[in-house]
Amino acid sequence: MIIQVHLTNEITELKAAHKHLFGDDKPIITFCSGSFDLLHPGHVWFLERAKRIITPSFLFVAVGSNAVIAYRKPGRPIVDETARLKMINSLSVVDFCYLDTISTPRMPLAGVEYAFMNLKPDVYVVENDAFEIAARHALCEAYNVKFHVLNKSESEFPKMSTTAIIEKICERQKK
Repeated sequence: MIIQVHLTNEITELKAAHKHLFGDDKPIITFCSGSFDLLHPGHVWFLERAKRIITPSFLFVAVGSNAVIAYRKPGRPIVDETARLKMINSLSVVDFCYLDTISTPRMPLAGVEYAFMNLKPDVYVVENDAFEIAARHALCEAYNVKFHVLNKSESEFPKMSTTAIIEKICERQKK
């Protein structure tokens, strides 16, 4: 069953929607986060694999804010946070998504910790090229969340990335 809520930027609203849908029963929750700038097949592969790690589960996705992405990658994002959130929300594999307004350039994992405290996911999924993997793993241990790292090279689209797409466009513009 695919469940989607209205786009929201507050985890507390997601928790209320979750309680409304499931009552006090706690389904298995898989959580992941990312920029999802220039949505591409590599993103879809990641989200599909994340959802299948524990089945059945509900996939919660935090979409990075413009400010945090711009700090980590100058000149980005290409696509505004509202549009990126809309695109992630439209994917059938995603049950819940929200804009991560908690993380900041100085505390880029604050939103992950906030999700752990409030959503209490069973598993947190990242790709092996995520920043601060050791810090993410430590957060998982602190909150008793299973940590799963997907190897991007195992993807059907291992060389697909937003950066690669931007570079290809720039190369073609030079010709």
